[in-house]
Amino acid sequence: MIENQESVRAYVADLIDISGMSQSAVAGKAGVFRGNLQKWLRGQGQSLGPPGVSKVLSVLGVESGHLSSAVVHFFDVKDPAPLLRVLSREHGPFRMVAVAPEKSSPRDFLSWGVTVPLFVFSKEVRIVIWQSSGFSSPLIAPLIDSGGVDWLDVPPDPYFSNPTIRTSRETFEKIRKRDLSVADYDAILFPGKKEPTWAEVVSTCEERGLTPGDVLRIIQKKEKK
Repeated sequence: MIENQESVRAYVADLIDISGMSQSAVAGKAGVFRGNLQKWLRGQGQSLGPPGVSKVLSVLGVESGHLSSAVVHFFDVKDPAPLLRVLSREHGPFRMVAVAPEKSSPRDFLSWGVTVPLFVFSKEVRIVIWQSSGFSSPLIAPLIDSGGVDWLDVPPDPYFSNPTIRTSRETFEKIRKRDLSVADYDAILFPGKKEPTWAEVVSTCEERGLTPGDVLRIIQKKEKK
């Protein structure tokens, strides 16, 4: 959890930096005055107030002090430092892998003007990062050097030196349009993995002797962490 106003401001500033949104856009989506957000970020009093801060954090994809696990977070990263500070607040470890459309080569990306998106994820958080300088991104080394992020172990790709997963062009377009659900994201990473049905969940709980109350207490305990 975030402990004080100073750390909240630093956290919000980092999130705005990597979100690809301007302060004006964030203020507009949160329904707060841009000037109040700017003053608050500069540490000039309580111009937003707790309700305004909560709205800003919600717009930036934060729930209970952490990046929400219910959505895919899309970040445009130019400087790795804010991203690393944001990741340091989350429960790791993190893995990463590049994603490219099927039957494509680096030449395609050069002609399209499209960079390779990087998936960075943990058990709880799913992130798509648009690398600011294409194949020679300065982001990779800082992520590895941080000690909290490592490559996902996938079969080598004939065209890309970094670990890369291929996906359909239709799915790749969803990534480009930032229209990717959590289920879509997980299906790209682990295409053979099927989400369990509610019937399977109930059956497993019954086999293990778990009552509905037991399951509820497990969920509530996890939410408090």
